[in-house]
Amino acid sequence: MAKLARTDLHEVIDNALGVVVLFPQIRINVVRHFQSGLSEAMVDPQQFGQVLSNLFINAIQAMPDGGTLTVSTFSDPKGI
Repeated sequence: MAKLARTDLHEVIDNALGVVVLFPQIRINVVRHFQSGLSEAMVDPQQFGQVLSNLFINAIQAMPDGGTLTVSTFSDPKGI
């Protein structure tokens, strides 16, 4: 069951990016483009973090010769 809480998404993303260290044999450059002042979101931080970790692992595995993993955040001015 999800435990929704007001969550700093940048913190969850940074924690999830910790999976990069699990692949020391692959040279991955992590680039963060985080929008400053991003509002908190109502998510389950553990579940959302697990989803992000899985996505990052998939991205890293798709770059066996290394590469750049870019993560960006932004808010839609229309609120969509």
